[in-house]
Amino acid sequence: MKKIVKICVLLLVIIIIANIWLPIHSLAVTKKQTMIKPIQANGNGIEAFPQSYQTLLKKLVNTTGHTNWKFQAFYTDIDWNELISNETIHLTNTIALSDSYPSSWYCSCHKQGDVGYYCASKEIISYYLDPRNFLTEPTIFQFLNLSNTTEVSVSQIEKAVEQTFLDGSANGMRYAQMIYDAAKASGENAYSIICKIFQELGRGKKGELPEVVSGKDTEYPNTYNFFNYGATDGENNRKRALAFAAQEGWNTPYKAMVEGAKKIASNYLQQGQNTKYTFKFDIVGNDTSEMFSHQYMTNIEDPLGQALNLYDMYNANGLLNQELTFIIPVYKNMPTYVKLPSTETGNLGYVSSNATSVYLRNGPGGVGSGYTNIMALRKDTIVQILQTGINGWTKVSYQGIVGYMAEQYVTPVNLKKDVYQVPNSSELPFEDVSADEWYYEAIRYTYQKGIIKGANDTEFKPNTKISRGMMVTILWRMVGEPKVTGGKNFPDVKTNDYYYYAVKWASAKGIVNGYNSGKFAPNDDITREQLAVILQNYSKYMKRDVSKTTNLSKFKDGYKTTGYAQPAVKWAVATGVISGKDKGTRLDPQGTATRAEASAMIYNYFTKIKGDR
Repeated sequence: MKKIVKICVLLLVIIIIANIWLPIHSLAVTKKQTMIKPIQANGNGIEAFPQSYQTLLKKLVNTTGHTNWKFQAFYTDIDWNELISNETIHLTNTIALSDSYPSSWYCSCHKQGDVGYYCASKEIISYYLDPRNFLTEPTIFQFLNLSNTTEVSVSQIEKAVEQTFLDGSANGMRYAQMIYDAAKASGENAYSIICKIFQELGRGKKGELPEVVSGKDTEYPNTYNFFNYGATDGENNRKRALAFAAQEGWNTPYKAMVEGAKKIASNYLQQGQNTKYTFKFDIVGNDTSEMFSHQYMTNIEDPLGQALNLYDMYNANGLLNQELTFIIPVYKNMPTYVKLPSTETGNLGYVSSNATSVYLRNGPGGVGSGYTNIMALRKDTIVQILQTGINGWTKVSYQGIVGYMAEQYVTPVNLKKDVYQVPNSSELPFEDVSADEWYYEAIRYTYQKGIIKGANDTEFKPNTKISRGMMVTILWRMVGEPKVTGGKNFPDVKTNDYYYYAVKWASAKGIVNGYNSGKFAPNDDITREQLAVILQNYSKYMKRDVSKTTNLSKFKDGYKTTGYAQPAVKWAVATGVISGKDKGTRLDPQGTATRAEASAMIYNYFTKIKGDR
């Protein structure tokens, strides 16, 4: 029988981390490799992983139904033994002293880092380093891309911090609003920010502020540090955190929240350490000199604790069915399996639950069978399998104790060694652009030329409409973003708009004119015929021949082309800039152009008119 002990696990995590002070080994770092570049693959990405990962990820999707989740394989190029060697340097990883933890979890050096935290053993470090041990629904959240675009509202943040010390206000502003603003300013997931604060300062109680955010310290009055940034293991870590905050000028809660989040994002997320796992384990860089030292905390259990909290927040707010992206590392020469430290031998299996424990019972039966529990074994405990197929139960031995477990929670350990082979991937970093799509070559061309950028780091959004302001900006990029003199002043184009100089340039060169109303309407979706007009005007500006023309009658909707746009559309069709939809039968002149269609027309312009490749 399975014992659901998630609440107990979370309480244990809270006890472990309530007073942890996480070290900042380096307050600023610049790496040659500034972004994790995971392998892109079609579908959900599982096929890009080695076989042992695939088995676990497929089981995860099949049991949870999260078919919208995406998994990105991050082939680190790090040898497993090199990883272990660097991560087992004394006090790089520590673990809380607990009577419930066996002595095998602690290093024989007996060195203490922060108060109550001791150097972790090679065996337990190896366990927490192996991503395959955490590919279950709650624990996989330590690989969640914290730079993703999950939209979290202020009300959802309020729900996440309810009855904690963050359930309140300072200087007339709710802490939830501060967190929302911090997420916007830093680009980090709002729930991730909350988890980090709780991990550093505990949850506390409503109305009871931790010392480092109370503003009442006598030595550093009106100084705040929500992230304990600048603290290191050992005595007086709170003072070091406040000293750092004072140096940074964090003299209001709002400034400490927003500027602290921005600093962490700058020094971690923007360096490619954009998951809870990579906050803990610095595996991002081109060589060893750029790795292993820039780690936000020493507590080996921190990524797991934050993963459980992240999962709970997503679950409580009904966000689990969103498209979430998980970046999961793969190492060279990984062992066939790494489970909790064990001396068991023979036919081995492990307790394959999620973030739960499973009962070992004195007979092959659950509640009502007359059999009773012997003990609870935590997830990933190694057992010796003695007999299987006993009416849904498995007979096992653990440290000489023989008992029975439901067979669905006992899995034989993996004995097949993975081959580290980086699969062929798309030339593009976008998971929503497959190589077999009609627009792939056009997007590849325009992206690599720097003409059209991605919507974000991992998405191009080919089917999203493109605006008039964006289209003019793209043309401006095509000529190197020249300085602008002259041009029209449109009332709806402001100096601080990203497209301001592009519109000024395009109007000065006769590429755009705006509407009869005098406005440019930069945020309007551009139609296909408008795009043809702009491209023809651009060709004139580039001193290209635009006299080529053709009849539009071959298109069943060619007659719908607006009069002013007909010369440009005829030119675009004649030159191959526009090829038509539905196998060339439909022109769709009034249809709004997508980012993919704009890429295709620009690609056609460069390759058919300019002759570029």
